[in-house]
Amino acid sequence: MRLRDHLGKLVYFCSIAENGSLKKASEDVLVGQPQLTKVIKQLEDVLGTQLLVRSNRGVSLTLEGQLLYESAKKMLEEVDQVEFQIKSKEQKYKGSVQIGTYDSISRYFFPSFLKYLKQTAPGIKVYLETGRSQDMLNKLQKDALDLAVVVADSQLSKELIHEPIYSDSFGLYQAPSADQDFIDSFIYFPFGETEENLQKKYKFNQSIRCDNLETVRSLTEQGLGVGLLPHLVAREALLARKIIPFEKIQKKDNSFDLHNIVLSYQKNEESELVVFIKDEIKRFLQLWSK
Repeated sequence: MRLRDHLGKLVYFCSIAENGSLKKASEDVLVGQPQLTKVIKQLEDVLGTQLLVRSNRGVSLTLEGQLLYESAKKMLEEVDQVEFQIKSKEQKYKGSVQIGTYDSISRYFFPSFLKYLKQTAPGIKVYLETGRSQDMLNKLQKDALDLAVVVADSQLSKELIHEPIYSDSFGLYQAPSADQDFIDSFIYFPFGETEENLQKKYKFNQSIRCDNLETVRSLTEQGLGVGLLPHLVAREALLARKIIPFEKIQKKDNSFDLHNIVLSYQKNEESELVVFIKDEIKRFLQLWSK
């Protein structure tokens, strides 16, 4: 048999890769762990190579597994696009929408979303503005934006509607071959009291405070210390083995504080175009966050 005879199993494989755990993937796709183990075995037999590395921290991808994941993810996204094009072929949306979001999600989510939208609804122009969540909410209230995707830790105005999209949490990460001269350095973007507690618990002797999460991730990848990152921000680098969970922490304990993301918009929003974009962002974000 060839890989094309097992295309349906790639949904399960992608879930395992993204969750880093058979248990979490089982909860995600509503399929038992024994069945997922069987799926991986079938895919490995067809390709004649190992796709996953199992450890007490969960599962990670081999180089061949990473290649399969990237190809499968792209294929599944293209299938979603075809489905959308078929279902909405009678709707020809035109116009422009102004969207505000915070820096991290503009880096990790919006590139794929904007490419997807360009293919499925080319008549729509999206103007994207990035910055701190609270700044985006302030602009939304002043009608300078149509929609905003923000962190719920900001002060959420009661004058706006805020729809929960997904929850993430922070974890500690390091480079696989982190320089021991820097491993006692703590790299973080301030978001609460957690970073102070972690500094004390793991006895970091110095710290690097950053203005955004991208800098935290970049410095962590370069082995300059232990970075505090949301798991979804870390996911891409983790799958590529550019970073790993902090050596002094167990995977099951590597989660601190929820990082809640919401989609915000005006209560009296009635524009058919904005409603369409809102629903697409919400759907796309929920798929991306799995």
